Amino acid sequence: MTELEGDEPLVTCCRCEDGDGLRVTKLPEWNQVEDDDEEEINFGSLTSCSDRPRRPAVESWSSLGRLRPEDLDFSELTPEAGALRISNVDRRGINFDQLKKLLVYVKKRCDSEDAVRGWYDHRSGEQLFYKKMTLSQVHHWLIHPLSLRHQCSYVEAVAKKEHAQLPAWFVGHSWDEPMVNFVRRVMKHGTLGAGDGFWCHPFASRPNPGGWYCHEMSGSQDLSVEPFGELSHLRANLKNCRSNSIDEWLSFGVPALAELKSLDLTVSDSPKLMTAGHFSKKSALLQDLHMTFRCPLRSADAFCRSLQHLSLLQVLHIDMSGCAELQHLGGSASNGSCFPNMVSLHTLQLDLTNCRSLSSLHVLSDDMQAMRIFHLRLSQCTSLASLEDLVRPLEHLTLTDFELNMSGCRSLQTLGELSTQLRSHLSLERLRLNFCDCDSIPKEVEMDLATCLKEISHGRDVCAVPFQTEEGKISL
Repeated sequence: MTELEGDEPLVTCCRCEDGDGLRVTKLPEWNQVEDDDEEEINFGSLTSCSDRPRRPAVESWSSLGRLRPEDLDFSELTPEAGALRISNVDRRGINFDQLKKLLVYVKKRCDSEDAVRGWYDHRSGEQLFYKKMTLSQVHHWLIHPLSLRHQCSYVEAVAKKEHAQLPAWFVGHSWDEPMVNFVRRVMKHGTLGAGDGFWCHPFASRPNPGGWYCHEMSGSQDLSVEPFGELSHLRANLKNCRSNSIDEWLSFGVPALAELKSLDLTVSDSPKLMTAGHFSKKSALLQDLHMTFRCPLRSADAFCRSLQHLSLLQVLHIDMSGCAELQHLGGSASNGSCFPNMVSLHTLQLDLTNCRSLSSLHVLSDDMQAMRIFHLRLSQCTSLASLEDLVRPLEHLTLTDFELNMSGCRSLQTLGELSTQLRSHLSLERLRLNFCDCDSIPKEVEMDLATCLKEISHGRDVCAVPFQTEEGKISL
């Protein structure tokens, strides 16, 4: 699996077998300014800046007249017993105490203005400051030289017991992110007890003369995900991604995770990743994959075509909420349903909230014979006038759970044959409808649906939000 570098945002994934263990975080674009509303990092019982004397003068001067990384004394970070050797790269997680000790190490070398005495940017020569130091700069001054000195990864150099370093989750990184911000955000989304370790490339990789990439995860010229082959849940946030390497990660990394059961992918504001086509064809062999896809689109045609390869997909969650420019989803614009060949799909949840330009919708198809659960949110889709294309395929499906939220769809005038389809749907066990503030629906259509719901409510879990009319509420 490739590491995210440069301006790339983070990717997180979890080893846990259930959703309760999932730990997810997201790093925003770095502006090198500390967030005032962030909590200060609590160092707890760790040594404070005043508890120990300053280090000797060697940390202020060198033979060249300036401090160098190799002049630093790292003994306060490393155990007396020496470095561990953890052969499996995927077991080199770092925990919060070790991260905080790293920050204490840097803070103790700061003056009253938070400038790190003797530390300067290795490219520009500018003075470094504690709150603005990037992960790249910390890597140059601390992580890499310590690893090089002990010929092991940073985790191996500071760890005392191997079992304490087993990571519960994975965090990608940006080299340009302030180190303090990185620690804050990781701590907010992790646990605070056993299993609080996480895997991150700069801390887990052993020193490599050819670069900073994790060469232990490489096989010849191809990046390998073999160390993470047991992952069952993956959440990847690629918002604002501009990297050319993400295509490769999606195309080769994700499909190679043979045990993957759930994938949550966000690609908003990432021009290169505006469709799922980069990996869907090669992911077609993944069995029992539950997929969540978040992507703001202007046109959904290419996205819909890319999904045709995922014929084995059983659970699909798609969030296109706020796609203000999206006008068509399926229908005449894409010659049929927007989800073709979904013969194994059991659950479809689609959120189109606030898609104010959406005027046509064709989501279901006759191919979806396995579908039992269908949830659709269309609230505030103020340009949508008809549900005819959406409702027509219902007669060929066997739904047991149906949710439809149309609140605030003020242009909606016709519901197609919704009442007829609901009456004939004997398999339906649970029904949720919301037509609140749909002001343009004719009164006779409202009354017909209200009558239908009363007829089918016996023995079923039926709940509906009433229509709003000039005369008041019509109870459903």
